[in-house]
Amino acid sequence: MWTLQYLKKLSVGLTLAMLAGCAVTQSQVVPKKVLHLVDEDFGRDYFIYLPTSYGKKPLPLVITCHGTNPWDSARMQINEWKHLAERYQFVVIAPGVSSARGVIPPSPSAGIAILKKDEEFILKITEGFLNNPNIDQRAIMITSWSAGGFPMYFTGLRHPEIFRVVAARQANFVREYYTPDIPRFDPYQPILIFYGENDLPILKADSKVAYDFLSKAGQKNLFLMSMKVGHTRHPEVALKFFGDAIRMYPRPTIIWAKLLPGGQCRIRFDSCLVDPPDDGKIYWDFGDGDSGVGRVVDHTYKSPGKYALAVMHAYRDKTIRFVGRIEVRAGSFSVISGEEK
Repeated sequence: MWTLQYLKKLSVGLTLAMLAGCAVTQSQVVPKKVLHLVDEDFGRDYFIYLPTSYGKKPLPLVITCHGTNPWDSARMQINEWKHLAERYQFVVIAPGVSSARGVIPPSPSAGIAILKKDEEFILKITEGFLNNPNIDQRAIMITSWSAGGFPMYFTGLRHPEIFRVVAARQANFVREYYTPDIPRFDPYQPILIFYGENDLPILKADSKVAYDFLSKAGQKNLFLMSMKVGHTRHPEVALKFFGDAIRMYPRPTIIWAKLLPGGQCRIRFDSCLVDPPDDGKIYWDFGDGDSGVGRVVDHTYKSPGKYALAVMHAYRDKTIRFVGRIEVRAGSFSVISGEEK
């Protein structure tokens, strides 16, 4: 059951939304057509914009979740983003979602069931690009506007192995939707929560609740940002954060591994930093007494075991860290994000 206080805030917010409107004001001039597709399994629409350099080099990928109908839709989201996608050369996908219900969000039990269906749909269309050589797998962001925050947080936080960055734009949040999944969160996933100082009261409040919830959940690269704007569309804020995050915040992955005689394992690690600053340095601590320097490094573990794995990106007067674990077994290996508890 929603509280009377919540419903009062919601009533004020809806009134202001109707007065302010949610028009797409971004330029619609792009050289290519938007692709409008329908997934037969889900019976849902989704829209894709492929910029002019698609097919020539790997490009970043942005998934953007729309807000409450009729104030927003998947079509409006693609129209909001397509000019930026062409200007900065990245692929953008806008899926149709069912959980974007900012008017009266479903109860936690009903809401989670709807969110899981949205998650399945978002993952299906995203995974179609995961083995695509035209997509930079190090640079995938999920973002949202308004009530699209519900599926964005749910899918993005539960799948940090896919979504490098999460960026909430003036987004709704209900903590009960996400509490059961805290153990799945990656504490080093960069997350932006952006709201307008003249925004709808409920969205300002929800943004602060989301920040408090994620802070207490242990998220280390979490940012709360506001601007003197109302409930208007600002995709450029999320895009700037995306670009900064993939340049600055390491997310180590394994490129390849080779098992050697005697239980040894040689691994090539990638920090997954995209075009990091020239004057920065990337340091590795492999947890076995050895260290390395570089965006991509090779290391041989002499014996099976669990090792702390730390990556530090030192840039000017700051150091950005990732601390995780790697488990090397006799016949396999795995990287586990997060610090030892």
